[in-house]
Parts: sequence; structure tokens; C-alpha cells
Amino acid sequence: MDHESKPTPTAAEWRRRAEALAEQNEALRRVLRENERAREAALRVSQERLQLALASGGMGAFEWDIRTDHRTWDETGYRLLGADPQRFEGTTAATLALLHPEDREVMQACIRRALESGDYQLECRVLWPDASVHHIAARGKVFRDDQGRPARLIGVLWDISERKRIEEALLRERTFSRALLDNLVEGVVACDDQGALVLFNRTLREWQGLDPAQLPMEAWAGHYDLFQADGTTPMATQAIPLVRAFNGEVLRGAAMTIRAQEQPVRHLLANGAPILDPQGRRLGAVVVMHDITARKATDQLLQQLNESLEERIRQRTALLEAANAELDAFSYSVSHDLRAPLRGIDGFSQALLEECGERLDATGRHYLQRVRAGTRRMGQLIDDLLQLSRVSRSAIHRRPLDLGAMAGPLLEELRQRDPARSLTFAVEPGLLASGDQGLVRSVLENLLGNAWKYSARVPAAHIELFRETQPDGTEAFCVRDNGAGFDMAYAGKLFTAFQRLHSTHDFEGSGIGLAIVQRIIARHGGRVWARGAVDQGASFYFTLPGQP
Repeated sequence: MDHESKPTPTAAEWRRRAEALAEQNEALRRVLRENERAREAALRVSQERLQLALASGGMGAFEWDIRTDHRTWDETGYRLLGADPQRFEGTTAATLALLHPEDREVMQACIRRALESGDYQLECRVLWPDASVHHIAARGKVFRDDQGRPARLIGVLWDISERKRIEEALLRERTFSRALLDNLVEGVVACDDQGALVLFNRTLREWQGLDPAQLPMEAWAGHYDLFQADGTTPMATQAIPLVRAFNGEVLRGAAMTIRAQEQPVRHLLANGAPILDPQGRRLGAVVVMHDITARKATDQLLQQLNESLEERIRQRTALLEAANAELDAFSYSVSHDLRAPLRGIDGFSQALLEECGERLDATGRHYLQRVRAGTRRMGQLIDDLLQLSRVSRSAIHRRPLDLGAMAGPLLEELRQRDPARSLTFAVEPGLLASGDQGLVRSVLENLLGNAWKYSARVPAAHIELFRETQPDGTEAFCVRDNGAGFDMAYAGKLFTAFQRLHSTHDFEGSGIGLAIVQRIIARHGGRVWARGAVDQGASFYFTLPGQP
């Protein structure tokens, strides 16, 4: 059966079909162009956002075409490298030239690892044209071609100079702190918030007989049983200062002892406290231990010496009491046994003068008068010796004193002895002191009596009592006269019993008075001294320590 044949399109029909197809192709091209422009716009926006994010973080971007060895950076990247993008070649050799010589091999090693693993990580130093050094960190990813060969390395870089500066400062601080702790004579131990040891300084290690060079810090983590009381039995956990401090207790002078193997017992005082953050959360604890072993031994030695000293004091006290008893017996003997013969000599001499004086010539009467004068002088010496003895043994009862008020009656008594003498007195008011009233009165009596005696040959004698501040700041009382004075070359003899700088023919006396003054002042804890010159008077100074 015959099929009906289709009519052949005319030329006009072909033209219409061609025009329609051309219109469709043009519409498709317009859609493709619009899609391309949209993709380009989206890519530009994405790149702008990426650049903005990198710039905000101080980061730069880079790309390395591994096949052509060409590197490019964005504006921030060039700035971080200190490189001029117009002059920089962008090769690996040129990039290495930017680095510190010690870091160039580091970068090459990082590149080799990246080509194998695909990840690029680098920290290095960059030398800027002004010779300044900057620390740079870089991170990137290796992209491969269809055959799996490395094609591009894309990544970012940023400046870590500030971080490095902080890390170096922290490292220096930690090094200094460690050196400080290891050079302390105290033992220092600390733990973290979990109770693990984080610090065990050199001194404490040496106390334990440990070698700091062979045992790292981790070797002591949790080893609280290093603190032992007797070298065999670990101390109870709650008794360990670090544990107590970790549990919140503040320690001040907690006593403890430790003994390591083949080490002597050490006595320690521990100060410790928990370490807290500003919110009061526990961060750990620290304890500082001071070795008082030597002090302990010294205390024991002092205790033994004190016990020995107390025993010797008891023995010396017994001897002193025996000596005082003998001295009392001697004083009694002097007072009674010696006075009786003197009284007999004086009495018989007086009787002889009264009954036989007319039968004696002038020479005989003179001899008897000298005998009586000698007995009276011997009696005065006995009285002075007894007074000197009593001064050394009598108890001191301190009380506030007014030396001016005490001197007034004594000076008046002296004036009454010889009203015809031309003599003036000057007493500074307010001479307050502290001392035994009877003994201090004896001091004034002797000093004022000496001033009266040794100024007897001065036509216009003057005696004064006043206070004077010495070069060392101490306050001293002074009795001064304008009498005979003395030679300072012999001043050392003034306060010695029976030592006189003037003959009895010129000035009477036994030579005991100033010795009595020196003993009284010494018993009050003070001192006495004198200054003078021949025929220019004398000044006698004394101090009475203590509040009036």
C-alpha cells in the first residue's frame, strides 16, 4: 500500500524556521549572559566579604601557583610581609629572602609537609626593610589537579608579634620566678585545683635528698607521702600543711618535721593558704616552709646553758650570801671591836690633858692633841667604810625625785657651818629624776660637800646644780664649783676609795665620798664622771636612767 508523501517545505518556510531558531538561540544566550553576570556579581560580593573579614581580623590572603612557582598576596598580605607588590617577584626564592635567615629552612620544611599532607602551617619571622622583626603565622590548603598533583596553595596569614611578645614576657617571668623559687632558702610547694603538685622547689627537693636534675615535676604529682614525720611512717593526710591549705585553711607558723632517707630530721614552720580567683573559686594552694632546725638546736643549747647558768647562779648566790654574812660580821667587828680601843685612846688622851696638862710642856700637849685628832680621823674612816658597805648591800626603792628640792636643805646646812663665807648657790628648777631617795640624797650630800670644801679658799665661791644634755643625747645632772679643781691626768683616781688628789693638810677628808657616789649611781644603772682644771673649779656629772 502506498503512503501519502509529505509536501516539501518551501524556501519561505525554511526561513521562518531559521528565524525562530535564531530567536530561541539569542534568548538562550541572553539567559546565559545574565546568569554569568549574576555569578560574577555574587563572586565579587563573596570576595569583598572575604576581604572585609580578613582585613577586620588583620589577616591577609595569599595564593601560590605551585606549577609556575608564582605567589600573590592581597594588600594586607603584602603589608604584613613588608613587601612592595610592584617590585616583588613572587617566587619562592624571593619569599624566602623576606624571612629571618634562621626561619628559611623552617618554611621549606613546612612546604614539603604541606605537599604531602595538604595542610600548610607556618610560624616565622619576617625582616622588614627598616630592619624590624615581625612574627607571622600562616595557614593554608593545597589543591590538586585532575591527576592528583599539587596545583595551588591557598591560605591566610596574620601578624602574631604581640602574641609572641606576650609569650616571651611570660616565659621570662616564669624563668625568673622559677630561678627565684629555686634560690630561696625556704621550701615552697604548690598544687593546682585538683590537688596535683605543680611546684616543688629546689630547696624542698634537697631537704628530701632528691636530685632536681633527674626527677621532673611530674614525678611528685600526688606524692604527699614524701612528708614523713619519722622517716618511716607517712604523716596523716590532714596534718600535711599543703592538704590543709588546699582545704581552705590559712596556716601561720604551723610546726612540722620531715626526715628523708639518709637525711637528718628537719624542723619546719609552715605558712600556707588556698589560692583563690577574684570570684573566690579555688585555683589551688601554696605552702612556704622555713627551716628552723638550727634555731631548734640553738634553743636546746640555750636551754642547757640556762639550766647550767641557773645552777651556777644558785652556787654564786650561796657564796655571795656567805660573803655578805662575813661582811656583816666584819662590819660589826669594825663598828664595835675597833671603836672600843679608839674610844679608850681618845678618852685617856683627854683625861691626860685635863689632869696632867699643866705638867706637860707645849710639845707634849701638841702630841696628845695629834693623838686625839688621829683617833677622830680613824673614827671617821670607820664610819665612811661602813657607809660604803651599806651602799653596796642596801635595797633600792625607786620613786620620783626633785633634786633641786633635795639640794635646798643640804646647801642651807652647809651655809650654817660658816655663815661668814662669801658663797652663792644656783639650783636649776624642775630637776626631776627617779631613784632611791636616801641613796640619791647621799650622792648630793657628797658632791655638794666636796664643792663646799674645795671652794673654801676662793674669795667669791659659787656652787651650782643644773641639768645638761650630753653629745649623745642623754640628760646628765651636774654639780659645779669654782674652787681648787684638779688635774685631768689623775681623773681616773677620783672615784677609787682612799684615793685623794689633795693632801689632808690642804683639805680634810677620807677619800671615800666619791667612791660612795660612784657605787650609788652604778646601782641605779647610771654613770658618773668629772671634768676640771687646777685652780679653775670642777664639774661632777651623773645620770639617773628611768622615768621620773
